[in-house]
Amino acid sequence: MTSPGDPLSLGDQGPSHERATDEAYVPLWRAVNDLALIWRKLPLVRRFAAALPRNAPQRSSGIPGRLQEMQAGGGNISEFPLRLTRTVQHMSRMPTPFTQPPPPPQEWHTWLGTASRVETAHRMTVAWLRSRMPGYPNFPAPQLAAGTPLTAEESDYELVWTRAERAQGLQLQNPPPQIGHNLETTPADQRRLVDRTQSVALALEQSEEWARLNAATAALTGSARNQLRQARETVAARLSKAEIDAHSQNLLARFNYRVAVLKEILSTLSGVPEEYTSAFDAANGLVNTAASDVFGELAIYGPPVSISEVQDIDLRPGTLQLVGFTRNMMVGTPGFRLLEMGQIIWLDDALVSDAVRLIGATFSMNSLGGTERWTGVILPGTRRAWSA
Repeated sequence: MTSPGDPLSLGDQGPSHERATDEAYVPLWRAVNDLALIWRKLPLVRRFAAALPRNAPQRSSGIPGRLQEMQAGGGNISEFPLRLTRTVQHMSRMPTPFTQPPPPPQEWHTWLGTASRVETAHRMTVAWLRSRMPGYPNFPAPQLAAGTPLTAEESDYELVWTRAERAQGLQLQNPPPQIGHNLETTPADQRRLVDRTQSVALALEQSEEWARLNAATAALTGSARNQLRQARETVAARLSKAEIDAHSQNLLARFNYRVAVLKEILSTLSGVPEEYTSAFDAANGLVNTAASDVFGELAIYGPPVSISEVQDIDLRPGTLQLVGFTRNMMVGTPGFRLLEMGQIIWLDDALVSDAVRLIGATFSMNSLGGTERWTGVILPGTRRAWSA
């Protein structure tokens, strides 16, 4: 079991760039956590979060039961709590029968409305943070061509970029007041929300990923821009609706095809254009990881939990720092914590001091019991940022 798509993350900067030092990320993690604390206290967010299976006291009936069945059916309910509404809508229309009775219609409708307001506020926040990226809104990146994973609005696997967002002049504005309106904030909470969102933006603007994209943008010559334009046109043609429809009607297969085609075309670039696309991926990946993946966990589920009795820790060096570990499955044993995709944890082992976000798992059974093998992304600098 793994997360769909290509998990761009902190420090995924290409072969010629070393990851920023752990220290460099500390201000960003502090700012993200401070913003999450504001969100987590808001009544609207609390009503939304309370029904999610990981937070609810039971997962077998009502809204938590329905969401748990969707999770078991392949929906990313737990992994992406702030971008689940499209998944819920898709799975609600699927012919696969649910084993549990549906939630009361009015209760379900009310919760979906709350979830939509929370998700809209989140996507507006991400859009505003993206508007701080060097070169916004006129990016020549092929990753933003029509039909790519970042522009095709078919699934929640990616936080898509929309033309409407880039046409709003967000780069000239403070965080939009509609964020607070959607979250039903009080005037005092609205001020705190704006201040802490701006703090996240400032931390992003001071990151090495931002500096790299700024330098790559400044280095673009007319020839380089022409190569990027040609790549965009090729991507758009290869990922037209007709081509995608001919490939598959399955959402996951369509998404994976978009990823593969884009990767193939980006691999043909070299020199300045290649550096630009790599720098764009790094900056966009930083926003996605910090302001959505990690922020969503902190805002909806709270701080990381500590996991003990892990075995066979395996560190994988590289620009994307991964760690693997094994646990015996002791469901029902006092103190045993179930782990879920997307969850952020502390490993009770000196080998890994920073928090880990879980992105993949395998399970095995034998005569002695069961084991689970997890893979996670290490979030550099989080120990200092969240323990101070």
